[in-house]
Amino acid sequence: MTPRSLPPLSSRDRKTLVRLRRRYSRAAILNLLDSVPEPEPHKPRGAPRLSPSRQGLLAALYIFRCCKEPMSVSAFARRLPQVVEIKSSRKAPLVYTQPRSIAALEADLRRGLRMVLADDAVLHRMMEGLLWWRFNKVNPRWGFIISGPPYLAITPKRPAELLSWIDAAVKLTGNEESIKRRFAREWDKLV
Repeated sequence: MTPRSLPPLSSRDRKTLVRLRRRYSRAAILNLLDSVPEPEPHKPRGAPRLSPSRQGLLAALYIFRCCKEPMSVSAFARRLPQVVEIKSSRKAPLVYTQPRSIAALEADLRRGLRMVLADDAVLHRMMEGLLWWRFNKVNPRWGFIISGPPYLAITPKRPAELLSWIDAAVKLTGNEESIKRRFAREWDKLV
């Protein structure tokens, strides 16, 4: 690097260099710099990325919603927190977190939709979880937990609206009765 391409020094760093220059000769400062080990490369900061379960759940909810009536991704991201609360926990014991903003929710949804194009296994699992909840719930206000990690807790705020999204998707398949029977059988196996 040439002196012109170096980033500007902070006043604190400049004062430190002046203090070192007063104490040591130029050769001693260069020897000191050569004796200091190279800095380690920066490790990525922040928490590790979540597995795609949350993004898959958001994509499933968006697809169910679009079965009722088409809606843009950004409009859906603004509407979703009013209809359902989605919390995730990375590990047990469960300490749940939520997306902090609508922009974060929209980004997760877009990631989920891109993921669905590459591999739809997570989407199918989330859709089955929502269908199971739809046909086997005791109280529609009760949510459910998808075991993980990450663990996802889904709590409907407006259960009637969420049920209408799922019902619209089921009606589009044309196999409403067979879907109901299938998930009722799965409930019977669990009980």
